[in-house]
Amino acid sequence: MNPAQGRKVALGFVLAVPVLLVADVVQFLSVQGVVNSHRRFAQSTRVLAEVGETGAALREAEASVREFLASGNPAVIPSHQAQAAEAREGVQQLLKVAEGDAELQAPARSLEPLVARRLDLLQVLVDLRSKAPLAPDKQAGLETEGRKQMEAVQTVLSKIKKGELEKLPSRIDLARATVQRTTYLTPLSAA
Repeated sequence: MNPAQGRKVALGFVLAVPVLLVADVVQFLSVQGVVNSHRRFAQSTRVLAEVGETGAALREAEASVREFLASGNPAVIPSHQAQAAEAREGVQQLLKVAEGDAELQAPARSLEPLVARRLDLLQVLVDLRSKAPLAPDKQAGLETEGRKQMEAVQTVLSKIKKGELEKLPSRIDLARATVQRTTYLTPLSAA
């Protein structure tokens, strides 16, 4: 090989190395994008699951108390207590998922005292009924207050759900685009 050919080969390697390094950096950033978009999608699905489970646990706790009020049967109290604990845990899980998401933190934080007040009132009903049947006007007043509390809880749960459902399509599209870009870059990076 003559010296001119050697310089051309060396120049080819010198030019190829930066191109390959840039391709590797772009590939790395694309993989990071896939991970981040997956994390956002997983967050949305987890939030939606927690909203559903929290609402269901709260409705089940209410149903157990209604049954107890009607029948006076103490056998339904453990079900109420289990569902109340599940509702409280659901709120705690929502607060954990909301960490780092400013848009989700405010409604999640506002949910905690609402659920606590609703569960406290349900416990008051259980405690009062445990002593004696409630007077119809007393029970009606407490049930009206309970409905107002539950409406406030449902409003916040609906707001959280709506927000996540609005984010979901863009998060799915971003994940799809990131995976597609990464797929296109992989052969370049492997070269």
